Amino acid sequence: MIGLGWRHVRRNGGFTALVLVALGCARQPYPREPVVEELEIQGVPSDDAEGVRPGLATQESQKMLLIWDGVTSDYETFDDSVMQADIERIERYFRARGYYEARVLHARVVRRDEHRIAIEVGVVKGEPVLTRRIRLTGVEQIDISAAAATLTAIHLKEGAIFDEEAFEASKAEIAKTLANRGYAYATVEGNATVDVTNKKAEIEFKVTPGRKVHIGSVRVVGLQEIPVEPVLDAFQVREGDEYSREDLEAARRAVFDLGVFSRVVVDQDLSDKTLDSVPITLGVTETSLKSLTLGVGGRMDVERTTGYVKMSWEHKNFLGGLRRLTLSERPGLTAYPTRIDYLVAPTRALFENDVSAELRQPSFLEGRTTGWTTARYSVYPLLYPLADGVDPDDETIIGYNEIASGVGLDRTFFDGHLPGSLSYHWNGNIPRTYQIRSGQDANGIDVSEIVKDLDNVYVSYPELSLALDFRDDPVAPTRGVYFSSTLQLANPLLFGTVTDVRVQTGLRTFYPLSDDGDVVLATRVALGFVFPQNYGGTFDSNSDLSEEQFSNPENPDVIDDQQKILFRTLYSGGPNSNRGYAYRQVGPQGPIGFLQPQGQECSVEDPALLPAECLRALGGFSLWEASVEIRFLIAGNLHGTVFVDTSDVTSDVASLGLEAPHLSIGPGLRYHTPIGPVRFDVGYRVPGWQVRDSSGTSRVFPDIAELPEFQAKAPFAYHIALGEAF
Repeated sequence: MIGLGWRHVRRNGGFTALVLVALGCARQPYPREPVVEELEIQGVPSDDAEGVRPGLATQESQKMLLIWDGVTSDYETFDDSVMQADIERIERYFRARGYYEARVLHARVVRRDEHRIAIEVGVVKGEPVLTRRIRLTGVEQIDISAAAATLTAIHLKEGAIFDEEAFEASKAEIAKTLANRGYAYATVEGNATVDVTNKKAEIEFKVTPGRKVHIGSVRVVGLQEIPVEPVLDAFQVREGDEYSREDLEAARRAVFDLGVFSRVVVDQDLSDKTLDSVPITLGVTETSLKSLTLGVGGRMDVERTTGYVKMSWEHKNFLGGLRRLTLSERPGLTAYPTRIDYLVAPTRALFENDVSAELRQPSFLEGRTTGWTTARYSVYPLLYPLADGVDPDDETIIGYNEIASGVGLDRTFFDGHLPGSLSYHWNGNIPRTYQIRSGQDANGIDVSEIVKDLDNVYVSYPELSLALDFRDDPVAPTRGVYFSSTLQLANPLLFGTVTDVRVQTGLRTFYPLSDDGDVVLATRVALGFVFPQNYGGTFDSNSDLSEEQFSNPENPDVIDDQQKILFRTLYSGGPNSNRGYAYRQVGPQGPIGFLQPQGQECSVEDPALLPAECLRALGGFSLWEASVEIRFLIAGNLHGTVFVDTSDVTSDVASLGLEAPHLSIGPGLRYHTPIGPVRFDVGYRVPGWQVRDSSGTSRVFPDIAELPEFQAKAPFAYHIALGEAF
């Protein structure tokens, strides 16, 4: 038994007293036993120290924001008998990793203050036992490819430190490898002879492969309303196929991914090892096939205040064959001109709506491909912030009727890690007026005539989307990588009026900073490029339209170009982008001929003289975004985050601007619910890291940092949203 020594260390209690005043009502009272503030494993590398911690009963008290203990969870207290057992666990941990002479030299208890202690555990590992020989027997009875695969399944290496965990994992991996190559009855015995004196270990794996078998009869049990054919199509394991445990698990997941079962189990009858085939029973439990959903929501930001109702109806076996039909509608009203920074009584309500229908057919063309078609109609106002002192009733408000349709194929590969989609889309954007001011603008032009002459914008394009998904959880990931890429080719087919190539790609990473996953480092990088073919002249300094949009923004050619730009360019800013900015506020700004504010002179020869009230978000052809955030548990379902966001959008083609990073920092809160986290983020725009070099004004217009007080009153942005930012 190791004796536990005590010594006292005096600490400055000034900061602790201040914290207690601030958190006195939240912090739990101290227990009678000493509170463990720190547990330090000494004498071994940090990786070893962190590896041994999770297996100990004695733990450090959790701290809110890594500072205050006793706020979000109970104190961890010291117990002498528990510590004695932990000492044995520490020694066993290192012995299992080849250090059979490892021992704990001392365990000291250091008094930090009246209630807290630190524990210092000194460990000496000693010399390791090395793996001197590895023998694999029994594989001579199986085919060459399977025998070769078993060699790669061994995690131990001759000359390396012997590890008991790797030894056990090797046995399991050899059996798994054989089971994936037809040897369903294979067993593996392992024997490790450890000579501590001579620091060597000799390993033998003895394989009993049994006979090579195939899949026997396949039957499905538990079906009630769902037909068996699409289930078997998704399962794709057929009688006579070579047995593979890995293929059976992939087939089980494919059936579960149909979305109509709450439970899917594959039962393999391995009772008779003399058989050449293994009968398979697929057990399923059906979920409700019809559902009706009602909900309410809203949006309040620098552009609008909107409330809406969402209704959806879904049938998961529409007309049989597991066809899934989803109908939804989301009517809403925007209180104009009320917004988060303009809290006045609305003068009118602007109606908007979104109606959609989607039909999905699993096992389309082949068992694991889903075919789909969708149709959607939307009507909405296009709103921008108002300048101070402007009468809202004098503003022209236009909107769009949007008709969208698409057909496509979805398929996942490599056990769901590579989802892909190939589709074709057609969108029609038809202007409409919500409110139009009468009379002429500052240039003597009748605004109502401009609006009436707006052309429809039709976008017709195929789209290819691919992703690599190695996250541990798609909703609240704590570990893994996610990469996505999308390619669109807008073309003149089906009356398309826009021709371009649009590419977007992104990478997200997640890494746990604590053993329990309560602290996670998340990062995101995104790139986007648009290569326009029949528009973009207003962004091109060599084009006459570039000057015309300032000197004569009502020019029909300028307006036609800007309409296409609004629907196809890239934008940054908002709750899932740069959180220091409102939606679409990062990037090029300029006048829009058909959206000029009332009472402003937006026709100027020199862009530098353009009134700031005339600026509107135009988007750009090149985008980059990057984010880093640390997510941590506060208490229960309440989580917090601190983040750094940066991004930029330029009007140049295939040219990333790095001179204006639009750096934002801030905190956030998340409350985890069954449908995902509800979050609140506050982003602060860091001074000196926002404004672009004004020398580029002629082709890269002023950005949000140069906007007037009515659009950028404070260097903050607030966001409430559902789901993580990325």
